[in-house]
Amino acid sequence: MVVALREIEVFALGHITSDAVGLFTRYLSGNESFVFDGSHPPKSMGMHSFTYNYPELSSAHFWLFSVTMAVFKEAVQSAGPGFVEQIFHELTVGLLGLDLGGTLPAPRLYAEPIFCPGHPISGRV
Repeated sequence: MVVALREIEVFALGHITSDAVGLFTRYLSGNESFVFDGSHPPKSMGMHSFTYNYPELSSAHFWLFSVTMAVFKEAVQSAGPGFVEQIFHELTVGLLGLDLGGTLPAPRLYAEPIFCPGHPISGRV
């Protein structure tokens, strides 16, 4: 399936700040798209790492989730000790890479699906 970036909520995960996410998203129009061969379409993506050297080559990496940002955050908060990793694995459908700058004429997006069994809470979209 082809996924338009404008259809996915973007947020920061863990130690990443929203300012770091903004360093990358300001160069995106929202019209960018990527091919995703996963079983569930991504509805949100959380940045988990990045290297920012713009205008030199800069890269960001995101987890793709089968639920909205609000549902993801609620599920993680209500999971309780010892269950966050399980929730994370149940809702993750892939990885997305974003490269920009350097010799690239436009942002480059590339995705990889991750098998996501069950989706017990994916109905809470």
